[in-house]
Amino acid sequence: MARLQHLALERALHYYHAITAISQAEKAYVSSAYLGECLQIDATQVRKDMAAFGIRGVPGLGFPVATTLDTLRHALGMDRLIPAILIGVGRLGGALAAFEGFHAYGLDFVALFDVSPSRQGQRIGTLPILPLSELAAAVRQKQVEVAVLAVPSECAQATADEAFNAGVRAVWSFSESVVKAPPGAFVRNEHIAIGFGELAYYLRQ
Repeated sequence: MARLQHLALERALHYYHAITAISQAEKAYVSSAYLGECLQIDATQVRKDMAAFGIRGVPGLGFPVATTLDTLRHALGMDRLIPAILIGVGRLGGALAAFEGFHAYGLDFVALFDVSPSRQGQRIGTLPILPLSELAAAVRQKQVEVAVLAVPSECAQATADEAFNAGVRAVWSFSESVVKAPPGAFVRNEHIAIGFGELAYYLRQ
């Protein structure tokens, strides 16, 4: 399947999220009208998108939930677990490490790191919190592809660089600063405050 354009990828991720919830409710079919209503997308666009993935609906019933979910999971690359590390296990990092929902999207934390000696040796679930000095070895041994950062802004770029130098291919940063990636790598900068800024703007209108 050809690489998805940004908007198509965003819609596909929303479809996956919505249909995952529907599958947990043990529903066998979902209609384009229902998906459109949930995601505020025209039902015609939903049917076009599903057709592009090769997903066919059943007249009068809709799209089979299990088949649709499997097809989207494969197309989005979520049919395998991607080994990841988390760096910075404070309040936000600890919450991210404990969030079990990442598995449904293919993200599997295999190691946790923090610079604080008071946190090192503690556990979140089955994973101990390790010093950064062990990062390169963990990336190599566990074939880590993604690093999630929950570190202060002033050290975010240096931490990302260390992760990239160790061999990770992508960084998901929850720092307030903008982290840059070297050629051939990818960064997603997640600015939580900007999300609230959008809410505040609309509340003022």
